[in-house]
Amino acid sequence: MPNRSALSWLSLLFPVAFFVAFYWTGLDAWFYQDDFGWLNLRHDLAGWSDLPGILFRPLAHGNVRPWSERVPFLVFPLLFGMDPLPFRILAFLTQAANLVLMWMIVFRLTNSLAAAALAPLLWTLNPGLAPAMYWSSIYNQVLSTFFLLLPFWFLLRAIDTGERRWWIWQWAAFIAGFGALETNVVYPALAALYVLACARRHLPRVAPMFLASALYAAVHFVAAPLDKSGVYALHFDAGLVTRLATYWSWALGGVFWTTVLLTAAGAGFLAWRTVRREWVPLAVSAWFVIVLAPMLPLRDHLMDYYLAGPAAGIGFLGAFAWAAAERSGRLWRVAAAAALLVYAIPSGIAARRVAGWHYARSRATANLVLGVAEVRRQNPGKVILITGVGTDLFRAGVAHAPFRAFEIPDVWLAPGSEKPIADPRDFVRLYVRPAERAVEEVEQSRAVVVDVSRGWVRNVTGTYRPNARALWLAFSL
Repeated sequence: MPNRSALSWLSLLFPVAFFVAFYWTGLDAWFYQDDFGWLNLRHDLAGWSDLPGILFRPLAHGNVRPWSERVPFLVFPLLFGMDPLPFRILAFLTQAANLVLMWMIVFRLTNSLAAAALAPLLWTLNPGLAPAMYWSSIYNQVLSTFFLLLPFWFLLRAIDTGERRWWIWQWAAFIAGFGALETNVVYPALAALYVLACARRHLPRVAPMFLASALYAAVHFVAAPLDKSGVYALHFDAGLVTRLATYWSWALGGVFWTTVLLTAAGAGFLAWRTVRREWVPLAVSAWFVIVLAPMLPLRDHLMDYYLAGPAAGIGFLGAFAWAAAERSGRLWRVAAAAALLVYAIPSGIAARRVAGWHYARSRATANLVLGVAEVRRQNPGKVILITGVGTDLFRAGVAHAPFRAFEIPDVWLAPGSEKPIADPRDFVRLYVRPAERAVEEVEQSRAVVVDVSRGWVRNVTGTYRPNARALWLAFSL
């Protein structure tokens, strides 16, 4: 029979290997949408004196996230060129570290190798995690979770050993987390809830962290005042509960009946353990609500990727349910296994669907940008006019200035190409070449017209040159 050490390694390595296999196409994902905005950040760096401002000045609706956004998007292009692979490797390594931390935490709390392996597996299957495995600009969701799990592990070590160094390491990891994402402010609530559940004498050591979070929030709001309108405006209303229910449904795969069944099963399990005065399952399962809480006031910006970190709470809940079933007999193990399958199947299917959508989106953007780069190489100095761009490709591959990021000048949408693009703010017109100039440039062979409607870049200049005047000048009237 294998010894416990071998089983421990298998219990740890299998979830990590499964995670890599499940999302392996994410390593081949390309840049898209907000990625280009961050890639363009390097154009603002003229010298070392600009670096502090670039790293720490509020950007993108007042956010200051040096570790998760500024540093990677500044450093990687300098080291590796405009290659997305280093960004993808970083995201995979960080999430693998998250899974290891989760394994360590669950094993410490349950003493069950099966439960410790199950928690990261359930998290991996969650559709909320999928976008972060493909979209480089939301690396903050993965890194911020690392800075929640890491200090929590240090907290457990501090409670177990009583050694002062672990309390110091917890504080260091907690403070560092503010450079990853603003949701780091919730860590004191996570720590305090656990301490209240099983180690109340340590509450005075955790309480000062609430002051640190409050101070960070105050400074942040002074430096970057909250949006009063738009999608990032905060709404503290009755809709908070509705939005929580929406995110909960998404996290469980979006199927109504399985959501109802799993909600009842999870609530029943937590009630059962709470009646038995076992508070830890409730404390760690509350991660879902606590980590998601800062996003709930964003009434007009519900995004599935906000679930990347909160979904760890579902992993904790499932792991504790299995650990309890292990101690309660065969019938309970069968019931727990059935509930876990009811979660895993629809959630896994949803996660693959989300992953496939993001991967396809990234590759469509790669085809556009790299195809235009090849056209520029073959036609140096000429204006490039693009036709055949749909709404999603515009949002993913044009609107965030990818051609500036890749230093490809004079790339425009051809006149009239904006018509099929749904853009309520009419932002698309900023990217359209004026018809009179476009006609003149094509007729004088100073422009190249390309079509991307088939998924790749085709040079169609010969088709447009004799018809450009008739086709395009109509759009200037």
